[in-house]
Amino acid sequence: MEKTRIIDFIKRIRRKIVKRDLLKGLFNGFLTGICGFFSIMALSLCVPIYNAHLYGFAILGITVLIFALVILLRMPSLKKTAAEGDRCGNFRERLSTALENLNADDDMSLIQRRDTLRRIQDADISKCFLWKPKTSRIVTAFAIMFLTAACAFIDTPAKDNAIYNHEVEEMAEETAKKEEEKIDRLSAIPELTPEELSKLEELYRETLSELKRSKTKADVQKAKDRFDRKSLNELSSFANGLSAEQKEAMIRSLEEMAQSTETTDSSLANDLSQLASNLKSSGDLASATEINPGGTA
Repeated sequence: MEKTRIIDFIKRIRRKIVKRDLLKGLFNGFLTGICGFFSIMALSLCVPIYNAHLYGFAILGITVLIFALVILLRMPSLKKTAAEGDRCGNFRERLSTALENLNADDDMSLIQRRDTLRRIQDADISKCFLWKPKTSRIVTAFAIMFLTAACAFIDTPAKDNAIYNHEVEEMAEETAKKEEEKIDRLSAIPELTPEELSKLEELYRETLSELKRSKTKADVQKAKDRFDRKSLNELSSFANGLSAEQKEAMIRSLEEMAQSTETTDSSLANDLSQLASNLKSSGDLASATEINPGGTA
């Protein structure tokens, strides 16, 4: 019973120590994290960083979490807790001695433990192991928070560039997605051979690489137009080698695909419809050339 009461009291002190150290660690982690937050926001004034505040919040959260985990992982042992309890609770090494001789049954150890228990009964540790940050550190934290918020409302060319670069990336990703969807649709056309599909996929990979290198919206549009032109030329060349029935069936498949995707993706439907129209035109032009090779009426 005596041993249990001594151990419970030391564990009670340890909980207070962990709470104190955790509060201290959270505050220090917050102060360190807010400094990192301010640094990334200040950097975004001169370097294009899209959504810099998200990186700032990530730095802040990770820093606080790391500080908290370090405190919890470095929880003091019962021996260290007893030593700190002796210093802060004015036990004059009674706790440390009682813990060391906890399993001893000699008379001196029994007397010492009972003396420690009497001291525990009279001890008031409610105000021990408390922690409060210094006023200067609190003022510093608020000052950095104010500067961080100020950086968020300052417009600079770097911020405009970050937004524009992000829009270019989104446009490139959307274009790549559309062209991939187009290839997937074309692969469902029975008239297309595996060799022809392989050529179209190679064109798509080239376009994808070009899109990744795009720096402006004009670059993205050029990459898309180049793919559309090359894929049309490739399909036109392939279609002209088909019989009239096969080419007509291919054009009909494109038109049906355009109609089926019109409600879900009007842009893709327009591309497919335009492709069918261009293939028709190329066929009409080829027919006219065969009828009148000289090009005169």
